[in-house]
Amino acid sequence: MTRARPYGAPADQRPGPPPPAIALVGPPGGGKTTFLQGILKGTPDRDRYGRWRVVVDENEADLAGTLLGNIDRNTFPVATSKVAEETWTIRGTWPARPRNSLFGRQRFDGGEAEEFDLRICDLPGGSTVTPQRDDIAGLLGSVGGIILLVDPVRMMAATHDDRGEPPVSTYGHLHRLLRALDSRLAPGSSQVPQVLSVCVGKLDHPDVFRLALDRQALFSDDGKAPVVPPGEHSRQLFEHLCRTSVDPADADIPDLLDTYFARIDYHTVSSIGLYVGPDGYDQGDTLNVVPSGGTERIRRYVPMQVWETLLDLYLLLPGVRP
Repeated sequence: MTRARPYGAPADQRPGPPPPAIALVGPPGGGKTTFLQGILKGTPDRDRYGRWRVVVDENEADLAGTLLGNIDRNTFPVATSKVAEETWTIRGTWPARPRNSLFGRQRFDGGEAEEFDLRICDLPGGSTVTPQRDDIAGLLGSVGGIILLVDPVRMMAATHDDRGEPPVSTYGHLHRLLRALDSRLAPGSSQVPQVLSVCVGKLDHPDVFRLALDRQALFSDDGKAPVVPPGEHSRQLFEHLCRTSVDPADADIPDLLDTYFARIDYHTVSSIGLYVGPDGYDQGDTLNVVPSGGTERIRRYVPMQVWETLLDLYLLLPGVRP
């Protein structure tokens, strides 16, 4: 079975097909830049996923350099003003796992360093995706996995932008995005080959947290901040948001995704995390932002389920095994 490229293998010596890669997409203004900042700041559960990090030269990657500066100051990213296109290397090792051989002997697998690409096309807030202008088809066609970041806040309330206009439609953005993939379909194929991860963001927002709590979707382990588990619980939360969205067209999103993708994974994340104080998690004090000089600052930066979303999708790509 083909593995991801080993760490340090030159491009012309990498074994097998091109290395697996993942793209992050979603409506402008929906939190993609904050999600990326969460990847730079956070780490996955080491017992389950091992040790992973982003490898990027901030002198050559303007977006990464800016986000690292935000992390130093515990501040949010500013609104994207131009298209940001970058490729980050995700490098790490899976935890060693005991496996039994045919004769009952135990051996340890894993612990080998490997890497894959995270490809980014971050559109400015308020923009409408234009497949030819933004080369979305080229981006999506170059990867095996796609993370679709969904903004539940825009689906729950009739918000407006600075010009008093309604935000970019979630369904409309997604429909244009998927139409861009049509040109990459193999002859006779009815679905695209990419694996999709639907990622509901902003669990730290009070309205989103309250919705997850009311729907009994939150679970906590050993006094840690609660999470919405990946899989069925996240899928049900996502489909509820679509059915009850202030934009009636969003109710058609689940069927649209099923039309295009044969395999879909579901996660719920907070790119900044719920607040956990010195005495531990307190359900009455979860808001993780405080006013600071006319803007907002992050109280304690602990991204939740961001890395797990990335690595769970990576494991679903053809030819990848831990």
